[in-house]
This record gives sequence, structure tokens and C-alpha cells, in this order.
Amino acid sequence: MSAGFVAHTMRGSHWAPRLSRRSRRGEGLRFAILQRRALRLRNGKARSKVELDCENRDAVESIRQNDTFDSSSDALLRLVCVGDVHGQWTEDDARCLAQLCPDAVLFVGDFGNEAVDVVRQICALREKHRVALVFGNHDAFYSASRHGQRKCPYERSKEDRVLHQLELAQAVNASYTSIPLQHPADSPAPLVAVGGRPFSHGGPQWRHQEFFRHYLQVTSIEHSARLLIRALDEVDTHSAIVLLAHNGPSGLGEEASSICGKDFGDNPGGDFGDTDLRAALNHAREVGRRVPLVVFGHMHRKLARGAGERTMVIQEHDTVMLNTAVVPRVVTSAAHGTMHHFSVVTMRNEHVGAVHEVWLSPSGRSREILTMYHNPSALERPTLSFP
Repeated sequence: MSAGFVAHTMRGSHWAPRLSRRSRRGEGLRFAILQRRALRLRNGKARSKVELDCENRDAVESIRQNDTFDSSSDALLRLVCVGDVHGQWTEDDARCLAQLCPDAVLFVGDFGNEAVDVVRQICALREKHRVALVFGNHDAFYSASRHGQRKCPYERSKEDRVLHQLELAQAVNASYTSIPLQHPADSPAPLVAVGGRPFSHGGPQWRHQEFFRHYLQVTSIEHSARLLIRALDEVDTHSAIVLLAHNGPSGLGEEASSICGKDFGDNPGGDFGDTDLRAALNHAREVGRRVPLVVFGHMHRKLARGAGERTMVIQEHDTVMLNTAVVPRVVTSAAHGTMHHFSVVTMRNEHVGAVHEVWLSPSGRSREILTMYHNPSALERPTLSFP
């Protein structure tokens, strides 16, 4: 049977925010050291005992069995995806996350305008959950461009918030590398996240050259594509891959309402996807790698000038493309208090079975669940249950 889509309704800046030449080589070497240290952390004890933040394992099994028509068959995997945060992350979000009992949590970046405290909170989630993230353009808002530097509220000669974020996230930052989304004991070939270009502003142009050279030692879109392809090739050939990026790949439509369509500026319309991510995805398919899911954000669901909403889920070949950028992701109502947005992906046998849009209250008393995508060949019923 072919996968089907369910229409959705609910509640959504594009910015391109010059670096001084201060210690460029030294900072580049420091980032390389951070990457090596992160690999040691991922392969060591720090990643060996991640547990779900649920009251008990029976509750987790109850959720898994309700998600599928045959609880005795292959286990399901639940990925909780968090769209552009833009400063909206508190302990209430952590409480909501605990209700969802994720196997892994994926963040697509834009945590805020170089919001170090928000990044710190999110990185701390790895004590309870398996976490992978990438950074977005707003995470370098005051550093990547002259425009942003003119607005900078802190002294960049004394403080480097971009580097601080990179240091905090070294164990969970997936960009140009891979992070297992399952413990090896749970699967002989665990699902793996490979991260796209960090701090992406989207579109076909290579922007902020000095910034990328300084912090990441990346010199062009083609160079970025080569790094992504190398990361893909280093993943065990038995593992399926989830591509995690701030912006989605190019080639997914040119309408303003397309999943990565340009909806801003004097002439809306055009493909604003990342060409390096597309090159990596095409390479994976050419060499026979399985990429069942690409998760990203950046292009908000609410279109500019009140022009409606964009498409948020599509399928291309055997890959589900999921845009998680629902902004604001926290809303308040008199009836329910704060409601927090998450996208929940249920996978079975390395295929996406269902994607749900979920709005939760921290208390758990209020929930709204919408089915965005369902593949009945992987999952008979697209139900999503809670303990």
C-alpha cells in the first residue's frame, strides 16, 4: 500500500544575520578539538546509559503496543522532533517531553539569538534522553554578518557565544558527523542521525564565508557537501540514516508554500533548500544507503504577509521529509494555559510509519494530536498513545 497524508491545521524570521580576524586559526583548531572530544564522549560511558524519562518500563511498553497492530513483532522507535525554538524552552517543555517517552529527541536549531542559556538547558536533556541537534542561523545572529554584529548586545572581543554554544553541545551536535539514535544493545544496526550544515540560512548562495571559515573551517557549499558525504559514508552500512538539518534539501518545490519554498522578499517563490544537503541525500541513494527520514526546520509554517501555511510533510521516493518549524511553538490559551508543540515520528523496521503533530500542556491534562502522515504498510493504525 502506498503512504497517505492527512491534512493538518494549527498554529507559525527569515534573517541573514563579519567576523573579526581574531585568532582565526586558533579557534578553528579549537573547534576540531571539540569534534574529537565529542566523538570520545559519544563512544564512552556518557552515552551508554541513556534512559527514558518515564515512570516505569511498563508504561513505555503500553505506549509501544498501542502504537502498533502487532505488539509481538518488531519494536517501534519513537523520535520526538522539536522545531525552531526561538527562546521558547523551559522546564515545562522538559515535562512535556517526558510525557512523550521518546527513544530519541531531535532539535533542528534556532534556539534563540545566540541563546547560550537555552542551549545549556537543551544539552542537559542528554542526562535523561538520547539527543541530537544542529544549530540554525539565529544561533549565530550576532556573529555571522555585519548586520548582526552591529546589533550585538555584548562585547564580542571579550565573549564568544557561538563558540560557547559549540562547547556546550559537543556531545550532541550532529553536524558533519553521526550520532546513534538507539543503544547498540537495542539493535545490531542502530538508527543513526547525520547532521547537515550548521548555522544555515538556506538558499543556493554561500553566505557568511568568513564566519564558516573561522568557526568550521568550511570554505564553500561544495566543501560542505563533501563533509556531509564523508559523514554518511562513515556510518555502518547496516544502519539506516536520519538526516537532521536546520534547513531542508533543495529540489522540493518552488512555490512559496512548498516545504522549503521562499515566502519572503519582494518576489516570493523559488526553491530555498540547501544544495549541499541535496547532494548528500543523492549520494546516499546512489550508493544504496537507506535514508527513511529527513528532519529540518527554518522555513516557518506560517507564510509571510499572512499568505497561508506551507506544506510541512512530503514523501520523496522512500524518504519522508518533515519540516518541524511551527513558530511560535508555545502558545497560551485561557482554557488550557500553555500548549507546547512537538512532532512525533513513529518508525518500524527502518520505515516511517506515522508522523503526528502534538500540542501538550505541561500537566498532561490538555492534548491535541493531529496525524500528518501515515504509511499503512509500516504501521496499520496511526494511533499515538500516552501512559
